[in-house]
Amino acid sequence: MPVKGVRHITSKEAKDKFKDNKVQFVDVRTQGEYRSNHRKPFRNIPLHTLKNRLGELQKDKEVVVIRQSGVRSMKAAKILKKTWL
Repeated sequence: MPVKGVRHITSKEAKDKFKDNKVQFVDVRTQGEYRSNHRKPFRNIPLHTLKNRLGELQKDKEVVVIRQSGVRSMKAAKILKKTWL
């Protein structure tokens, strides 16, 4: 189910944001998944640790979340929206 105020973007759109210093990139996969295949500038904050690590993110910057299939990124978006609004 979509999260109101959250927009899905393509890989190309995400890549276009890589040089924007007002955007932060989060990979919510497990550490093992991240180690096996990750891309800079995404930093690994596994979904199950996100609530406890929100202090590592800046509320005033856009967050781009990457995942493997989509379920975790939607959960991450819900956590971020609920916590920051």
